[in-house]
Amino acid sequence: MEQLQELKQRYAQLEKREQNLLLAAGLVAAVCLFYLIIFKPLNSSVTQLKKSQIEQQRLKSWMQQQVATLKTKGSKTNTGTARGNQSLSVLINKTASSLSLQISRSQPRDNKQYQIWLEDVPYKTLLKWINTLQTQYGINVYSINISSTDNKAVVRANLIFEDSVGL
Repeated sequence: MEQLQELKQRYAQLEKREQNLLLAAGLVAAVCLFYLIIFKPLNSSVTQLKKSQIEQQRLKSWMQQQVATLKTKGSKTNTGTARGNQSLSVLINKTASSLSLQISRSQPRDNKQYQIWLEDVPYKTLLKWINTLQTQYGINVYSINISSTDNKAVVRANLIFEDSVGL
């Protein structure tokens, strides 16, 4: 408290012009601090979020385009020709290992469905695998949930496959 009183006394002893100059300098310092501490970080954060949103929209658009392409290719091909008498789970596991995909968890759902979980799988490899299952073995994706990871080319996926042969 003594220091504050001392500063007030020193300020009162200054000439009016010096007091005004000191007030103006304090105002400029306050504005600079506001800009550096609040406005600039907030503005850069908003800019970063906008860039991230644009990137996510591009990824979503590309994914939708790839899904449409896979659906188109799947409907035009002869499905089930390379299948033989192999079960849904055997085909899924065999084709996954042929592309070096590691299935982290799998579970049969009902008579014609099989659910799997994949961690850190390259997105293009995932699409190639789904396309192979559909075009060569007649196995369709009933449901898919894909989430991104820190690496843009790698995703996590939860898929439910449905056996279209014999439906």
